[in-house]
Amino acid sequence: MHYDKSAEHRILRGLFDKLGRIHGLSLAFPGATYAAECSQPWAQCYDTVALDEIAATIQYGLASAAIEHLVQLRLQIPCTHDIHRFTHTMSSEARGRLRHLAVCIMDETDLAGNSRIENTADSDDDVVDGVTSGGDIPASNLQAEFSNRAHQKHLWDFVASCPNLESLHIKATQYLDMDQLKWPKPSQSRGIRALSLERVWTSIPSIIELLRPHPESKGSAQLRFIDLQDVKVYAGGGDWSDLFTYLGSDCPNLALCVVEQLTYFSAHPNYESIGRIWENYSEIWSQRDEDMDELRELTRQLIRKAGGKGSYSESMEGLFEGEEEI
Repeated sequence: MHYDKSAEHRILRGLFDKLGRIHGLSLAFPGATYAAECSQPWAQCYDTVALDEIAATIQYGLASAAIEHLVQLRLQIPCTHDIHRFTHTMSSEARGRLRHLAVCIMDETDLAGNSRIENTADSDDDVVDGVTSGGDIPASNLQAEFSNRAHQKHLWDFVASCPNLESLHIKATQYLDMDQLKWPKPSQSRGIRALSLERVWTSIPSIIELLRPHPESKGSAQLRFIDLQDVKVYAGGGDWSDLFTYLGSDCPNLALCVVEQLTYFSAHPNYESIGRIWENYSEIWSQRDEDMDELRELTRQLIRKAGGKGSYSESMEGLFEGEEEI
């Protein structure tokens, strides 16, 4: 059922007109999930008429003069397709001023969209992240028409149109291919300062390229924080140890590195099966000892820099279980 919100949209448009400067903007939609335990599984769907109305208002706002001062943008949107329809009115000048960008995809329906519910089968199935029999997994009305993977170019193109980013957060539902991102780093850039990725496919060189200073810039990488969850490296995409070595040697400002469930595609020589994928946990799943060794060494460096274990993230304490001293 659609409810008329014309009056509310007029108020919002008037607000965009009256505001002189907008420095931060957050747009948050609810998630969409499916009920797998039902005899007839069903997926939550979105009110497409309401989405169109909201999109029109956001388009109006992002084209306003106040947005020319925007430095922080957070988008929690249903699908990758929505990136373009919500942001295409934002000028290149406004995108150039943007410093902090967070994009979270909220529609968890369809194949491999929800790690908590779906990852209960064969972890060797790379395409759907553990789901081998997906015929009874329904899609929302948006996923049925605009699947996240098929329309992910909208996401990566928007990120690439913001050349001066200092922080970037991407959280997906279906795994997305970050190697599609071609970020035109400006000559003065010292790389991303804070990076957070969740449920993406990529290569180690692609991650490092986001962090590396431009050759013409002065100074070292400015990275201070990195958080990687459910990030998967494909065959030929390098080793996780290479990233941790780079972080330890080339990122002197790094204060915190948090990783969780880092994996490889099954065709990668370092691949290790998670096994009971719905309950097994590790920072890294790898047959290559150097991956875990380099992560431990990096974490030791950061703990010492922080002043001890009590001043560092508890989430990484499992790396040193049973060790009294670090």
